[in-house]
Amino acid sequence: MQQVDLKLAINYIPACACLIKTTAILMIIGIIHPGHEIGGYTILCSVLYLDRLFTYNYIFDGNSILIAVFFSNVVNTVKTTNSQGAMPFALFLVNIAWISCCVYMIIEPPHLKRVFEKKHRMYHAMPAILMVSMITSMLMFHMDAESAGMKIARGVSFAILALAWIYIVGIHQTHGIDRLKETSAHFISKFAPLLYSPHWIALVFGLIALGALVYQLIRIGPDPLLGPPNNKGDVENPQQQQQREDTQHPREPTVEELFLLAKQKQTKERLPVVME
Repeated sequence: MQQVDLKLAINYIPACACLIKTTAILMIIGIIHPGHEIGGYTILCSVLYLDRLFTYNYIFDGNSILIAVFFSNVVNTVKTTNSQGAMPFALFLVNIAWISCCVYMIIEPPHLKRVFEKKHRMYHAMPAILMVSMITSMLMFHMDAESAGMKIARGVSFAILALAWIYIVGIHQTHGIDRLKETSAHFISKFAPLLYSPHWIALVFGLIALGALVYQLIRIGPDPLLGPPNNKGDVENPQQQQQREDTQHPREPTVEELFLLAKQKQTKERLPVVME
């Protein structure tokens, strides 16, 4: 099982690179004039495909965040062309159900965590199925065109919360790095309402999701970003920490310890004589 030492600054480079790329893509989307979306989105799709080919993801699948932000803008553009009414009450019910499920998966209570650890495929499939079904159901609702600032705010907030979940929770889970590199469906789906829900619901969900991440930060233990937890997932007491440090960095024995070792050695040498 691969582990990442988060004390090294180099392990935060993928997150910074992903955030910079996300901001650049959103700025390009913001300058695409209405009516020219097909040409602009086609070029961006080609750029994202090339980026995925030449980017090596050694901690998490960063390209998935870029693709999720890009695809959400495509879906929202399609929703602006829908002639059907907004249906605010039905839209409200759908989004409330969606964000409730997402917050539940972000908090990940112990019984849900045990289920996900036993059923590996469900860990990836359940959030993805929920996201796809919600996006499909909301395609029938009309959505007003958003400003470039709103699009950037949505995408950057989504990227920041997804990256925060990866570094606070994801890498500390059992086989966390392997799961993050294998597929991105689980952490993308957990924060998808930020990209697709109406802006006021997305704002409420963002605040709740931030609170859920703070709760995870407190539950995992002090300073989880300074390194992976021990094998049992518990916080080390000072004695265990001292033993681990002594094992990793052996210290020189003190004078008293040398004297006791010499005395024990003399006792062992005299023992056969006493027995005779």
